[in-house]
Amino acid sequence: MSTSKVTPMSETADKPPSECSGEGAGRLSLVNLMHLAPRCGAKTRAHVPCQAPAIRGKRRCRMHGGKSPGAPRGSKNGNYRHGLFTLELAEARKRLRAIRAMIDDRS
Repeated sequence: MSTSKVTPMSETADKPPSECSGEGAGRLSLVNLMHLAPRCGAKTRAHVPCQAPAIRGKRRCRMHGGKSPGAPRGSKNGNYRHGLFTLELAEARKRLRAIRAMIDDRS
């Protein structure tokens, strides 16, 4: 027969989970952390925001694309055409516009 000390909930209710001792104390803090997790917020088929916790470092839950790394970049993507709108080219055009603006300001 096991003799584990069980503390009434009323004694541990006002203490933070780290100060609670006994069985389930670690679980109590894990549950509290889960409730504090940011929520997904994607619109469901019922037209209400999803309440599932978002994947760590992402804004969506596992069911709404949080686990997906996204589409492949560049020519690995099946929808790739010519490369005129890649990030590298967009940055190059931005630099050219800045240079052109500096030249126009001088004249």
